Amino acid sequence: MKTINWNLLKNDWLKQHRGYQFEEVLEAIDNGLLLADLPNPSENFPEQRIFVVEIRAYAIVVPYVEDKDSFFLKTMYADRRATRKYLRGLKK
Repeated sequence: MKTINWNLLKNDWLKQHRGYQFEEVLEAIDNGLLLADLPNPSENFPEQRIFVVEIRAYAIVVPYVEDKDSFFLKTMYADRRATRKYLRGLKK
């Protein structure tokens, strides 16, 4: 099984500015709340993919890069369009 890694300073910034942290992504994946694993739609990041996970009844987009041994999480952000697509109004 591949490990999941991230930058600790980025994680602190995310906690402070967006209210989410990478540990929640791990917990969501472990609890079966991975909604999608897709290529990054941005042409600027062809080497990246994105996880879409459910955290606190909202879809969170998590860009990552993958190598043979691990996933490296780059950032994370709430996405209302993904919430509509994957959770269809189940948000409470």
